[in-house]
Amino acid sequence: MEIKFADNKVVYTATVLNQNDGRGIPFVLNTAEKETFSFENLQHDFPSKIQYKVLSNTGLRVSVLGKDGTGFSFKMIKKQ
Repeated sequence: MEIKFADNKVVYTATVLNQNDGRGIPFVLNTAEKETFSFENLQHDFPSKIQYKVLSNTGLRVSVLGKDGTGFSFKMIKKQ
């Protein structure tokens, strides 16, 4: 995973071993989303959105979604 600023956009690039010939898939930050960091690539089959929502100082919910809004999510908790 990589997050960088390119062409005046925040771009999250995900690379998965043995997929897509080793090339990363770019997801651009949707700045219209409030209280959620939503990285989107609506041309990609799955996922088309990777979202991070801050729940607290120590908690974060990650949602991995397809075009129809279905997918999976999990909660991450900062270890003390």
